[in-house]
Amino acid sequence: MGLEFEELYLKTKLKPGLVATYSNRIIQQIAGGLLGFFVPIFLFVYFNQSIQNVILFYLITFFLFGIFVPLGAMLMSKIGIKISMILGSLFLVGYFISLYLLSNNVAFALISTILFVTLFRMFYWIPYHTEFAKTTDDLSRGKEIAFLVSISTLVSIALPLTAGFIINEFNFSVLFLMSTIIGFVAIIPILLLKPVKEKFTYTYLQTFKELFRKKNRKLLLAYSGEGAEFVVGFVIWPIFIFQLL
Repeated sequence: MGLEFEELYLKTKLKPGLVATYSNRIIQQIAGGLLGFFVPIFLFVYFNQSIQNVILFYLITFFLFGIFVPLGAMLMSKIGIKISMILGSLFLVGYFISLYLLSNNVAFALISTILFVTLFRMFYWIPYHTEFAKTTDDLSRGKEIAFLVSISTLVSIALPLTAGFIINEFNFSVLFLMSTIIGFVAIIPILLLKPVKEKFTYTYLQTFKELFRKKNRKLLLAYSGEGAEFVVGFVIWPIFIFQLL
């Protein structure tokens, strides 16, 4: 067991590009994770304890992401992976700020929240996964992913407790401010990436044709199931716990 641990973790060598990419993701995970468990609860309170409106909020954001993600891939082809990830990270910060404004009942903050989270997903996720695939080693990709996921898991364990402490000692506004600052810090590792352009060859309509092809049906169903699991685990479950307390 000790030898397996050493081989998997201590002797795992990562390319500089992969270290920069995943450092960005881990820092973003900290920023988003501080809010993540409590955003559904915050929205639940904001919508006067209407779980239907909370679910509708998430459905709208997922629908917009699905519609606009091919455009994000096309823009990545023009501006490059690095610039696209930087823009996506800035939009994530905009999302945090919009949540703060929403907590203070600022007009149009709900619209800006939906807008910024959609822009973040549109500009960030395709370039991130593209860069991740380019910087992992073909022969040891599984080991590298296991190493990085283990770090992500350890970070995610501590975040809800940390966020709960901050809310209890201060308030939601302080939590939003901390996430915003950490979100800006997450951009720093991206600056270390080499500018690379990757060509997205599908047209907008062709992207959806490929998605719904028969050969991709099982994959589509699998990821749809994963999405449903996310909604239950990260949206419904926190609200359920909140109502029990």
